[in-house]
Amino acid sequence: MTSVENIGQLKSAGIALSDFLDSIPVGHRRPRFEAIAQGMLDAERPITILETGCMRESAFDEPEADGCSSLVWHWIAEQTQGGFVTVDISPKNVEFTKSKLGERAQVICCDSVKFLSSIGKISRPIDFLYLDSMDWEGTQVERGLSALHHAAELSAAWRWLNEGALIAIDDCHGEYAGKHAIVKRFFDSIGVAPIVDDYIHVWRKPSAAQILVPTI
Repeated sequence: MTSVENIGQLKSAGIALSDFLDSIPVGHRRPRFEAIAQGMLDAERPITILETGCMRESAFDEPEADGCSSLVWHWIAEQTQGGFVTVDISPKNVEFTKSKLGERAQVICCDSVKFLSSIGKISRPIDFLYLDSMDWEGTQVERGLSALHHAAELSAAWRWLNEGALIAIDDCHGEYAGKHAIVKRFFDSIGVAPIVDDYIHVWRKPSAAQILVPTI
């Protein structure tokens, strides 16, 4: 396992996906990270990834809780010659993540909804949106605010998503219990089923023709 001290020195060139994942603390999320990452590699084109909620130093001590997703998505951007942007409101998390990623990463300290809502233009549409920001914990109200925050992130990012883009949300604890709760209800309402529906839920952005429109 690569240590927190030398993870920034890890060279991605020529490393197979499975070997790379072996080298970092991804915990129980590994099967989903590997499937998502392999799908992006199989596209054989530059991939643009946007993540909300960057990795924390605690991920190296508690990978089952945090998972180091920023390392995985940055690696994919490097392998595909694409781009990776991660946004977090915590200056501490942002500085730690900056210290562990390369030049292809943009690590931004800002409220994610505010950032996504303020984008004027982007050079390439987003191919993969990974939502994992406000923790789903505490009281029922606090958990509801977390689910609402993730729905607001999706709403703000929607116009920048490629048709067919993957949208993933971490920390899904039940059908409607977790960060994904409101987003799932939205996709249910337009007739889009998740392509993965376990601890990480994944959907594919539909085309306009695929969205169910009620007849009047």
